[in-house]
Amino acid sequence: MNKMNDVHRTKLKRNVPLLYISDFFRSLIFIIPVWVAFELQYISLSQMMTVEAVIMITQLVLELPTGAIADIFGRRFSTTMGLLFSAVGMVVYYYSRSFEMFLGMAILVGIGEALVSGSREALTFDSLKELGKSDDFSKVASKGSMIFQYGLAIGTFIGGAVSKFGLQIPLLMYAIALVCSAITSMFFEEPLIDSEKFTVKSYLSQIRNGIKELGKNEHIRLISLFYILVGSVTWSTQLVFGTMYLATRGYSPELLGILFPIMRIVNGVVLFQSIKRGWLSRKRVYVLFPLLLVVALLPAIWFSMQIAFISIAIMSILSTARWVLLGKYTNEEFSSKNRATAISTLSMGIGLLYVAYVLVAGQISDRFGVGAVMSLMGIFTVIVILPVGLRLRNNTGNK
Repeated sequence: MNKMNDVHRTKLKRNVPLLYISDFFRSLIFIIPVWVAFELQYISLSQMMTVEAVIMITQLVLELPTGAIADIFGRRFSTTMGLLFSAVGMVVYYYSRSFEMFLGMAILVGIGEALVSGSREALTFDSLKELGKSDDFSKVASKGSMIFQYGLAIGTFIGGAVSKFGLQIPLLMYAIALVCSAITSMFFEEPLIDSEKFTVKSYLSQIRNGIKELGKNEHIRLISLFYILVGSVTWSTQLVFGTMYLATRGYSPELLGILFPIMRIVNGVVLFQSIKRGWLSRKRVYVLFPLLLVVALLPAIWFSMQIAFISIAIMSILSTARWVLLGKYTNEEFSSKNRATAISTLSMGIGLLYVAYVLVAGQISDRFGVGAVMSLMGIFTVIVILPVGLRLRNNTGNK
């Protein structure tokens, strides 16, 4: 038995470096500089928005069920299958020439994202916890985030460089990168958790227990709410509003293709060094997040071209920090048994707010511009997010 435990622990120690390798392949998103131009050859802007909405809606609908599947069948299974679904989606994307095919791609990618969401994070935390190194989660996540940022920069640069030979080539390259990520994930060692044989009853029970995790006490409710609020604002800016905002401020696609990789690298270095040097205590984080959101968003409607980029750079750092720092805080509150489901529930909350922001912003931006949308999000931060952060700070103690 001890020998088996030793073998298990040895394999468990490999999870972190394997995660870094898998995440690097997954970060090679070669399609970043070309996807808009590629899709506009075959569908309209309104149809493109519909495709993006279908990806998010598919992910939202399946967020809780796939979280339960990860808890029952294992994080490795869920992660590997999710990456393969996304890879198949990219192959469909490569051959897409009609609105219907783009929708098919969106559904496959949405399924893949839902399967991966929460599973990788839970697998990492549980692996470290079983090894008695749960305090290292923030450092591991920070290093992984930095690797991901480097991968994004490399993928963006290479994708733009090869696009002159055909806009569809980066799509196929990304599909190959996702397959490499999935193959790496197959070698993860599953942490020891109380797995169940799948039944409808256990399936529904997992979902109920995951939701209950978020409401066990006032502190968990507060930190979960804070995570969702911060995540929804930073995520929607990263995916939609940021690029639109800079484009309306005079940044060309070519200039953004150069600046975005630089921003991501600086993003990872700043966050990694901040955590390594111990500058970010919990009390400081709960106040720093909303204050920086206010600085970056509230005056956005008046920002010049140069200041606008600084605003989006701040939002990029906060988006990454949300995963690394707030992810650690929430993980520590959830039981291992229901952690993946609880994390998926948080992601679902972020997604719902994301959809709401985009739908409302579509109406506002047509009349007043994207800067007005971001300024309204700054007002929302002052009214809603800052009070939650201050309350969390007061309830945290000396951490």
